[in-house]
Amino acid sequence: MLIQYITTSICSALILFSSIVILTRPNLNYWKYGIMFASLTLLGFFQLYFGLANWISVAFNSILLVLLSKKLSYLCHIPLVYIVGIIHIYFVVFLFNQFMRFSADDLNSSIPLTISVSLTTTLLSSLSLYFCRMIFERHIKNVIELEKRIILLIAIALLLCAYIAYTITTLFDSIALSNSQFFSIISLLAAFFLLTGSISFIILRTYTKSNEIKRKLEHLETLKEYTDNLEQVYNNLRSFKHDYINIMAAMTCYIEEKKYDELEIFFYEHILPMKENLTNKNISMANLSRIKILDMKSIIYTKLLLAINQNIDITVDIPTEIVSVNMSPIDLARILGIYLDNAIEASLESDNPQLNFHLACIDNDIVLRISNTYIDRGLSIAQMQKRNVTTKGKGHGLGLYNVSEIFKKYNNVYHETLTEDNLFIQQVQIS
Repeated sequence: MLIQYITTSICSALILFSSIVILTRPNLNYWKYGIMFASLTLLGFFQLYFGLANWISVAFNSILLVLLSKKLSYLCHIPLVYIVGIIHIYFVVFLFNQFMRFSADDLNSSIPLTISVSLTTTLLSSLSLYFCRMIFERHIKNVIELEKRIILLIAIALLLCAYIAYTITTLFDSIALSNSQFFSIISLLAAFFLLTGSISFIILRTYTKSNEIKRKLEHLETLKEYTDNLEQVYNNLRSFKHDYINIMAAMTCYIEEKKYDELEIFFYEHILPMKENLTNKNISMANLSRIKILDMKSIIYTKLLLAINQNIDITVDIPTEIVSVNMSPIDLARILGIYLDNAIEASLESDNPQLNFHLACIDNDIVLRISNTYIDRGLSIAQMQKRNVTTKGKGHGLGLYNVSEIFKKYNNVYHETLTEDNLFIQQVQIS
């Protein structure tokens, strides 16, 4: 009996494990998969030998998978594969009984038959979950951006579905059923799961579409801001044209009156600084051409143009081409927008507003550094990243907190905030 329990535990673990690999591959390494398989086998054995409640096994393995993967969305995987496994194993048992005349007792008492049923179930479950994965990857993107409450809601729904499936199958295991009754139970479980799965899919799909709409609105807002800044640039150009005419008139007067010494002073004190200032700004903005990601370039260009129009001394350093960033475009745009808005606002409070923007690709890592002049208000860096902590008044204090919440979703991002030489600095490295 002990050998039968061990064999059944390993076979059951194989069914669940293969499904987990399909849903998570290649996001876990081999030793983490080994831990998952050992946990599935051990808890399966405890369930058979000691009567461990099934929901404890499902809940424990769900939490373990989240801890190993560092992704809360994986909380839904174990209940999902468990439900799919139950439906398929009972479907396979029905087929063995229908076409090979093996009863449930025969299948449970024979190790070769147990292995055969498990392998057949593993194959069918794997195919079904692979199909589900393809649908999700095609129709639902950026699942990592799901709010925690939505993930928990879907996970609870799937856990309840798994518990109901387990209760039904346990209840009818001890009752002699006809083939039609047995098939009805399988159909009921499948229909219930499809209903729960469909509702979950609709929730995810709706949330994804909502994110897409939100992103489009952010693009429109960025475009509006960009247009406003272009209008400001045009007004500045008109102003410069007017100043240029006045400068030429002044130079003409100096030349006509042959006041060459005064003309030299006028040139070096008024004309040359203006030329150098315009040249430096043009060179800085020209560096943005090395950014090949349109979303990223758009938000940076808009914010830096806004800084220039507010007479902030900007420096842009982008020594290498930026062709990709391992982060959601929406999250990246939010981070850049918050950092640059804060840098502009803080620098304007200082006597000599200055903003330095550095972006580079080093060994396939993206390194971002934004520094700006600021006035020290007595807040520590840790306090600045807390919710509703600000020196700007009511309605502020969410920017850096939101950035810290975004960073929590990524295990490939290193972030540091510091002050140095009267500059407030944000450094981000994305691997």
